[in-house]
Amino acid sequence: MADCDAFVFTTPVYFGDLSESAKVFFDRLRRVERGKDFGSFKGKKTVGIASAGGGGGGAVRALYALENYLRRLNFDVFDLVSVTKFSKDHKLEMLERAGRRLASE
Repeated sequence: MADCDAFVFTTPVYFGDLSESAKVFFDRLRRVERGKDFGSFKGKKTVGIASAGGGGGGAVRALYALENYLRRLNFDVFDLVSVTKFSKDHKLEMLERAGRRLASE
C-alpha cells in the first residue's frame, strides 16, 4: 500500500454502516498506522464509495463512517460517493470521470 499513489475504497452498506469486513480492515490498518504516527497515507488521494441495495437507506451514514476512517488515517479524500440502485447509472459515469481525473493528477 505504501507504493500506491491513490486508493479507491468501497463497501456495501449494512444496516446504515460499513460492512463488517470493511470495519475490520480499517480497524487493523489504523492499528498498524498508529506505530507510524499515521504518516504512511498522508497526501495519498482516495475515493470512498458506499453502495446500498434496496431503497438505499443508510448510504449517507455509511459514507460518513467511511470518511471518518479515511481522515483518521490521513488520506487526502478526493471524493466520497454514495450509490443506490436508483443512482448507480449516473454515479457510475461520474466515478469513471473522477477516476480519469485522479489518474491524471
